[in-house]
Amino acid sequence: MVVGHEITHGFDKTGSEFDEKGNLRQWWTRKSHANFVKRSTCLIEEYDKVKIFGYKVNGSKTLSENIADNGGLKYAFRAYQNWRKINGDEDKLPGLSFNNDQLFFVGFAQLWCSKYTKEFAKTLMDKDVHSLNPVRVRVPVSNFPEFNKAFGCTPRKNTCSVW
Repeated sequence: MVVGHEITHGFDKTGSEFDEKGNLRQWWTRKSHANFVKRSTCLIEEYDKVKIFGYKVNGSKTLSENIADNGGLKYAFRAYQNWRKINGDEDKLPGLSFNNDQLFFVGFAQLWCSKYTKEFAKTLMDKDVHSLNPVRVRVPVSNFPEFNKAFGCTPRKNTCSVW
């Protein structure tokens, strides 16, 4: 997921402004750029609605990281599915009834496991361009149909996806 996250930064708000040689220039077509802005606006508005510890997430400030989090989850899941096509399903873990797809998402969520005081959470939200770790799990999985399928959840009607 982290590798997919970092690669996606090449196509986020900042990365999209640089060409393949690292030069600052608009290299996307107008149509591609307009589609990116539309899809990015969906993410901004979605994250702006999230509250944690009573504080609102700033979807504009965290946009590039949110794009990378959502993309990283997708690419990691696709890579895992490709690995399983070659290697087959993994054995179930003793004492757990989760299937391979469910364990993938549990492992993804565990990556972001953390604990905050309310004061520290507020400080991070004011200063950091990353969403708080619980948000980095909750929103990407809510946008990802494969999560809903793995756990038998009813998918949301309006989800956001840049890539």
